[in-house]
Amino acid sequence: MKKRSKNDLALMGLQMLKEGKDRRDVKRFFTAHRINARKAITLLCKQEMVLIRAEHLRQQQ
Repeated sequence: MKKRSKNDLALMGLQMLKEGKDRRDVKRFFTAHRINARKAITLLCKQEMVLIRAEHLRQQQ
């Protein structure tokens, strides 16, 4: 498997969250691709905030 950049993994994690995957599954995906557990949690929280902001903006319009 070719090495993926952090941005690629972040986008894939965001897509997984949009599809309704569980946080645990997304974290497992990150750690399977050699991201440290703490960094995986940080990245997961950032992606969740992106989804929350997008939903908030959608509701305002």
